[in-house]
Amino acid sequence: MIETLELSDWISIAGILVTIIGFAITVFGVWKAKTAATSAREAAERVQASVIREAVIVSFSSAVTSMEEIKRLHRVEAWALMPERYSSLRKHMILIISTHKNLSEEHKASIQTAIAQFRELERKVESSLAENRADLNSAKMNKIVTAQLDKLDELLNFMKTEQA
Repeated sequence: MIETLELSDWISIAGILVTIIGFAITVFGVWKAKTAATSAREAAERVQASVIREAVIVSFSSAVTSMEEIKRLHRVEAWALMPERYSSLRKHMILIISTHKNLSEEHKASIQTAIAQFRELERKVESSLAENRADLNSAKMNKIVTAQLDKLDELLNFMKTEQA
């Protein structure tokens, strides 16, 4: 025997259907929100990486410019200005190492070597100035700066192509 469904039965069935559909819509909404949040996080990470890369390239460019200025100042023997220039240059290089985590160990070592060489040049100039000596050889010092400039230029070009 088949019983006929009463109104209350139809309402119960409709309630179950509405609940199932509502649950499905909720699950879909949660999935969409999670996907959107993941996309937003990934976009933010890409922007942050891009900003860091740009800052490093600016630091590289500043370091290259500083080295060119140092060479000019060596040529005119403006020794009193040099310690500050060496110090500023080292700060740019330290910033490069600390902000760009994708530098290879070889590139980091190259920058560390440059930092050490500019620290030594600063020490020599400071010592010469303190002792009132005029025994600094600008040609020899520019040879060191040029070697480091070439390495830094190579790294800058690497950074620019890596970004592209």
